[in-house]
Parts: sequence; C-alpha cells; structure tokens
Amino acid sequence: MLEKNLQLSFKKQPQTYVDTYLHASDHDQKSMLNHLPLKDLPHFINLLDPQEKDHAYHLLPTIKQAFIIKHLASDELVEWIKVSNNQANILNQLDKQKKHHIEKILLYHDTRVGSMMQVDVVLILTHQTAGQVLKHLIHDVSEYMYMDILWVVDDEHKLIGKITLSEVLIARKNTKIESIYKPLTTYLHPNDDITIAIQKMMDYDKEAIAVIENDRLVGIITSDDVFDELIESYDEDFQRLANINNFDEADHAVKRYLKRMPWLLIALILNTMIALILAIFEPTLSQVTLLVLFQPLILGMAGNISTQALGVTLLSMDEDAFNLKKHHQKEIRIGLMNACLMSIFTLLFSTLFLVLIGETFQQSIVIAIQVSLSLLIGMTVAALIGFMMPVILMRFKKDPAVASGPLITTLNDFIGLSIYFSIATLFLTIL
Repeated sequence: MLEKNLQLSFKKQPQTYVDTYLHASDHDQKSMLNHLPLKDLPHFINLLDPQEKDHAYHLLPTIKQAFIIKHLASDELVEWIKVSNNQANILNQLDKQKKHHIEKILLYHDTRVGSMMQVDVVLILTHQTAGQVLKHLIHDVSEYMYMDILWVVDDEHKLIGKITLSEVLIARKNTKIESIYKPLTTYLHPNDDITIAIQKMMDYDKEAIAVIENDRLVGIITSDDVFDELIESYDEDFQRLANINNFDEADHAVKRYLKRMPWLLIALILNTMIALILAIFEPTLSQVTLLVLFQPLILGMAGNISTQALGVTLLSMDEDAFNLKKHHQKEIRIGLMNACLMSIFTLLFSTLFLVLIGETFQQSIVIAIQVSLSLLIGMTVAALIGFMMPVILMRFKKDPAVASGPLITTLNDFIGLSIYFSIATLFLTIL
C-alpha cells in the first residue's frame, strides 16, 4: 500500500514529492527512492538540483544508477556532470557513443553552442518511407530522445533537411521522405557564440536548430535551451546589478551577509563624506539656496551615464574580441558627446525655469551656467568611473560585477557634489 501511495503521489504531484524528499532524512529519502517505479526515476532525478542529484545517486543501487544514467537526456547529463563529484563514474556507465558525445560537449566553453546542444536526436534517410520511419520510432527510438523534429540525412549521413513528426504521421505510409522533407536553411556550428543561437531562434521563430560540423549533424539547440539560457543570463545580470554575484539560495544567512557587508560599509563611509562636503560648502548654500533645487539633477544624470558605461563595459568584457584600448577611446568620445549635449540643454532649461519662478534673468543665467558646467564635468567624470571601475577591480583580481553595487553609485554622488559646490563657490568668489 505504501508503494502504491508513493507512486500515485509522484505521478499526481511530482514537485510536491520532490519537496517532501528534500526535507526527509537520509533513511526516508532512500525509502522514497526505492519505492519509486524504475521508469519514474530519471524524471525524479531530473527535478533535483545537481548537488541533490549526486546525493540521490549514492542512495541507489548500482543497477538503478545505470538505468538513470542511460535514460537521462544528454543536456541534462552534461549539466549534472559539470558540477558532480562522480564525473568518472557517471561517464563510465554510458555506452561508448553517448560517452563520446558527452565528453565532446564538456570540452566546449559555456559561451559556445556546443556546450548546450542536445545529441539525442533522430536521424532518418531520404529513401525511407513514412511507414518505415514510424516503425523505427516505435521499436528503436528511446522515449527520451527529441522527436518533435526528425533530421534527414543522405546515404553518406550528411545532413540535408528536416521533417516534423506530425508531417510523418499524416503522410501515407508508402510516401518517401525525399518527397516531403524541407531542405536545411538555418544551422549553427559548435563553436558559435550562444548569442548567435539566441538571435537565430528569435529571427526565424524556430523550435530547434541543427548544429553541424563537416556537414554532419552533431546536435541541436531547442527553444527550451535558448529560454533556459536567457533565464540564466537574466539571473546573472540581476545578481551583478544588485551586487549579489555567486548567489546561492542554500547559502547560510551569515555567508550572504559577509558577501554584501564590505561594499555596504564602503558606501556608508562615502556617504558620511558626502555629509562632510555639504557641511564644508554650507556658506555657499546659505548664500545661494537655489543650488539645492538642481542637486538631484546633477546626481541623477551622473548616475545615469555612469550606469550606461558600466553596463556596456561589463558586457564587452565577456566578448572574446574585447579590446581595452579601443573600448576606452570609444566610451570617452561617447561620454563627452553626451555630457556636452546635456549641458547645453541644461543651460537653456535651467535659465527658463529660474525666470519662470521669479528670479531675475541675470541671476538665472549665472546659476544656470554653474549647473550646466557642473553637469558637463560631472557626467564626463562619471562616464570615466563607469568604464574604468570594472577594469580596476579586475586588475586587483576582484569580480568586476561588484562595481555595479552601491560603491559606484556613492562614488558618483561624492564626486558630483564636490564638483557642483566647488564651481558654485568659485563663481561666488569671482562675482
């Protein structure tokens, strides 16, 4: 009865079953694994995190370990093997051909198409009939292989086209594949960057794209693979922007605290210094209280241009063809152009604003010039900080992503206010 209840529980609510398993003792986990039907084990294992996969793998007898390894899809195996402590053991339980494919995939860098392709695909010959293909799918093809699209090869096994499973199903059984398949128009190579795969998937609205090498199919990239990659990239970018890189939900609260605290402490010190700047320039503020109105403008625009430069630099540093000198020259030009244009607009709008609120034209133009000049210098310096900070941190063997946290924001505020009130003080002295 217990076995029956456990089977029904996993079939009806697999994620609930997994959650129960994760919170159980080792003894109960072993019992839950052994009560699962053999055919459900690969699905169950696939729902676990890579580290949990290793643990469950050790709790199972050798025969069930082998069954799981045999029936997991290649992309699922690769994801597991990359972080597993049992790499050699897992690979040795694969058949010779699949082991060769998996080992080849593991050689590719994470940014390459080859690292995320699936190799469990169905190949069919042009001279086969629809009936022969269906018979092959029923008797010879594993249910774990990707079958939505069947890939058509010639007698030399060179990839020439594809056909969907639905097209085979509706065709007459004597219809030859050569008369109904679609020629190959879009494909990838294993060493292509993953961004190329994402772009092609979006441009051509494809469910799956072939990965070829020497005209032979070596794997495919599916829309699910691309979606997973986009989600992973989004998570990584969010963690970088939030200064929580290498985030792990399983991390202890103290560990998370220690990762974030140093940069927050630096931000606290810099913010205290900002208060000191305001105290130093208090006489200037007391004479020209209108300066306070434009303080958010100075800080906001400096932060915007710095964040743009930072984001572009972080993305560019991930590219293989990244050239530091050319990148810096380009960002300096862009920063100067943006700063000049914004300062001109600021001069016009600030003058108009001050006149509208009742200030004399002469006083309005003087204050507007101060604000405009401060913005010009502040935005230029902020752009420099934005693209230099990741490089500096990398030189000190720190993760460049930390520059996207509170450090760069507070540094911009500190420098922006210093420039703003220094220029205002200089104007008061001269005038």
